[in-house]
Amino acid sequence: TTTVARRSWSGPPPDSPRAQELHESYNATTAAEQAERDRLLRELLGEVGDGVVVKPPFRCDYGQHIAIGPRTFVNYGCVMLDVVPIRIGAACQISSNAVIGEVPQDRHYNGGATFCRIGNETIIREGVTIHRGTQPGSSTEVGSQCFLMANSHVGHNCVVEDGVNMANGALLAGH
Repeated sequence: TTTVARRSWSGPPPDSPRAQELHESYNATTAAEQAERDRLLRELLGEVGDGVVVKPPFRCDYGQHIAIGPRTFVNYGCVMLDVVPIRIGAACQISSNAVIGEVPQDRHYNGGATFCRIGNETIIREGVTIHRGTQPGSSTEVGSQCFLMANSHVGHNCVVEDGVNMANGALLAGH
């Protein structure tokens, strides 16, 4: 029998008041206010490349731990849980309701600093979930030119090599 250390639940990390205020402002903009959207996005996120488009509503924890490469498109309803750093490469397409950086489904996770990285020219379709690493310093990585089809899942600490296609509903369990 293996004994698993369980982290006692003390509730979610506190919301960043700065991020919450910027979310509200960003998500309240209209299509005619693209310049204001761009300004708010650059204020909210840590790094935003040229030509990045993020359609509201968009949600994140803090924003400052997110870097999005140039020419990346993020569609409606994306959630990036950036209690840990999230790095998204250039010219990616992220569809509606994708969740990036979620807490790993691993009882060994104890809240350490982990990472989530996505390479260039990767397509992430609707409902895809990508969890962050489990052990401090570890990461979950999706390579460049990958295609993660609808409702697929990349579990904690997975490394998806360049050029991989994952079919609808495919699940990669973490290790």
